[in-house]
Amino acid sequence: MLLVDVCINLPVKKLNNVYTYELPEEFSAADAGWRVLVPFANSKAEGFILNKYSGEYGGNALKQVEALLDESAWFDREMLAVSDWLSEYYLCGRAEAMRLFLPGKKSLSAETLYSLADGEADGYRGSEKERIIIEALRGQPVAAAKLQKICSFEVAKSLASLVRRGVLNSSRVFKSKFKKQLVTYARATKEACVYLANNPKCPAARQKTLELLMAKEKISLTELKTYGVSRDTIIRMQKLSLVELFEEQAIRNSYREQVARTAPVRLTGEQQDAVFSINSSLSEHRVFLLQGVTGSGKTEVYLAAVAEVLARSGQALVLVPEIALTGQIIQRFKERFAEQVVVVHSRLSLNERMDVFEYVKTGEPCILIGARSALIAPFTSLGIIIMDE
Repeated sequence: MLLVDVCINLPVKKLNNVYTYELPEEFSAADAGWRVLVPFANSKAEGFILNKYSGEYGGNALKQVEALLDESAWFDREMLAVSDWLSEYYLCGRAEAMRLFLPGKKSLSAETLYSLADGEADGYRGSEKERIIIEALRGQPVAAAKLQKICSFEVAKSLASLVRRGVLNSSRVFKSKFKKQLVTYARATKEACVYLANNPKCPAARQKTLELLMAKEKISLTELKTYGVSRDTIIRMQKLSLVELFEEQAIRNSYREQVARTAPVRLTGEQQDAVFSINSSLSEHRVFLLQGVTGSGKTEVYLAAVAEVLARSGQALVLVPEIALTGQIIQRFKERFAEQVVVVHSRLSLNERMDVFEYVKTGEPCILIGARSALIAPFTSLGIIIMDE
């Protein structure tokens, strides 16, 4: 059988053991670094796979991994190695060290669903509050939080009483705290060219839309709306197999606003020397100290070095000491590199931080600007780290 050693992600200081679970065949793609849902104690918990191996377990019957939380490993080998070192050096639990690499301390949220027990609610004579709850549950299970919004009274005691009497069933459901923002795009199909050639007098709106879509690889429905193309037009064209609709994840970015692009400035002799030294050492591990008073042009050296890293399809990390100082340097970098700049810090929402981490993880050439937490972002092709101030 396939076995995995799992570190349980719970904020309990004394919980530093590794637990062994059986990995079902349908989850055999999972390996070290994957996040999983496992039964733990009398509930379920998020866990991190540390090892995977084949073997037989001689103890009691093993519990099984119940679900994979991602489509690929969240922790790569370097993250696992660093978290292991952090755990030993700072005398903290392994899960506590691994949580540093997540945008939030845990990625699962749990809620309790209530449903009617078969036949038990029929003819049940309870209090008025209990009858209101029973009526609200007819049809499908409802979460406690939603029931509270439906009812004008406190529902906790009534729910507990109904469960205790067997009138209601309760179950815990776990779901990801992270919600992806999806954008719907449209693109022209292969049949679109043939259609335009054979129908030169097709409706003007249809012709305009197809010409727009054929000029670009894809256009979002929001952007099409700015061209005067309605959703109804797109749906009708989809039914005619002229347009294909699909969704892609959008990266939430609070710093997406457009700024005027600026061209690289002419560097001074000292700046050129600094840039040459840095750029000629990008393929090895070197440390440079850039000394200069405020306004002496250090940022231009940063920009030139980062431009070289991006040209080599690498990623750049720019660290600042506190959130308050990010605005100034973000402005300078966005003026030069526009949409390749992403930002992460503790004041962003959990979903925004998750989006930034996922974007960085793709290996796309980009510049990540942030405070301390940016240091453990899941880079895959990091080419330079700049520690400003």
